[in-house]
Amino acid sequence: MYHRKHIHAKITFLLVILVCIVTSCYGLHISGEWRTKDNFFNFLAKFGFQKTSPGERVLTEGYIFGNVTGDNGSGAGTLALLPRQFFLDLYKYRRRAALDPNLACRLMFQEVQKEAYDARCHDSGPEDFLRRVPCPKNQLCPDEDNPTHVVSGTQLTYAVQDINSPRFWYLSFVACVWNSSTCTWQRSNHNASLQYQLTLVNGDPGAADHNPFEYQFSFDKQDTVEIYLVCVVFYGCILVPLQVYAACRQSLFMMLLLLLAKGWAITRMMLTRRLLLFALWGLYSILILTLYFWNMTEVDVVQDIDEYQTWPGWLTLGLRVLIMVWFLGELRHTMTYEHNTNKLNFFLHFGAATLVWFIYLPVVALIALQVSPLWRYKLLLGFTYSADLLAHSVMTYLLWPDRSEQYLLLAYEADLSSELEEFNEAPHVLNHPKDTTLLTPLCDTESNHSTLLKINT
Repeated sequence: MYHRKHIHAKITFLLVILVCIVTSCYGLHISGEWRTKDNFFNFLAKFGFQKTSPGERVLTEGYIFGNVTGDNGSGAGTLALLPRQFFLDLYKYRRRAALDPNLACRLMFQEVQKEAYDARCHDSGPEDFLRRVPCPKNQLCPDEDNPTHVVSGTQLTYAVQDINSPRFWYLSFVACVWNSSTCTWQRSNHNASLQYQLTLVNGDPGAADHNPFEYQFSFDKQDTVEIYLVCVVFYGCILVPLQVYAACRQSLFMMLLLLLAKGWAITRMMLTRRLLLFALWGLYSILILTLYFWNMTEVDVVQDIDEYQTWPGWLTLGLRVLIMVWFLGELRHTMTYEHNTNKLNFFLHFGAATLVWFIYLPVVALIALQVSPLWRYKLLLGFTYSADLLAHSVMTYLLWPDRSEQYLLLAYEADLSSELEEFNEAPHVLNHPKDTTLLTPLCDTESNHSTLLKINT
């Protein structure tokens, strides 16, 4: 039993590695350098921690652990882990540092200090939000007063409990310190260079067994790995980023739908307005790729928006609706001039299925606006790949060779030349082009005459 479980764990791990290569895995390990002189505020990560189960509190808590070292002692800055309601002030007032750094620090932490624990200034604070950094080399951070709660081999550990519901937490470095003598926030006087290595996970790092689809993933990305695996199996998206592959696949599929709506290979072999068709298809493909790169570079990770709340996203949805209207117009025009019953039945089923595929994405995008950001990504991804898989399955069924020969013109253009050649070579064919060889003169003219009579009879 143990051996089978061990093999299953290895297979699962290999599948996760494969998906990580394909999709830029969402497990979060961050490292780098922070110079307090150059960056007053350094945003590190946004991570969704899962709901903590009261019966398995330690196993289901969120954890952040790692090391932060530097060329100065503690007091160069603060590492802050905050939920959204506290982080927004931190983020909003960070720009004040250019004018008055001390005022910026007070405004950024004015709400945080009411809840954050500090041994000297606020020992009644219920929340463990803050760590003074850097930590002494080869030692725990000064705010880690209980070494048993620190992950082995690290200098600091956060344990996140969200008993009511999952939510996003935001991790940042700020060049502000809580003055222990005046208990006010002020700009740090140290110009330090800090090196950090931090890991964010869902679940106890010390546990012997983890769910690989949950442990290394932000809550909003959990359960989506299975969808990616379905994509890998059914679509073969191995060598390119999944979003880019999906963009190409959707645009090519849309081109096929438009070609069939125009009656290509069903009612006609030649197409009209081909340039317009290829121009719209190219524009749609460019917009989808623009949307992908826009999300990677332009969308602020702090904002709770999805890909279809950006200008490229709205333009993509608008063009999709426009192409849907064009598709219906072409399909109606094709059916007007078609009288074959089998072909009309095909167009009816094809049009109904395709219309659902066209319209689902704008509808789901509007519904997603009312959904929590923690669930929005799963909703969009689940609907998108389920609908695409269903649409491709329906088209495979409609265009299956045994079925499509009822209405595809290509099915009747068989090459019969080889059969005619075999027919001409058959011995019972009398009008054979080579029969003249039978008329060669024989030695005896009478015999020749009798032979010809036999042949004619």
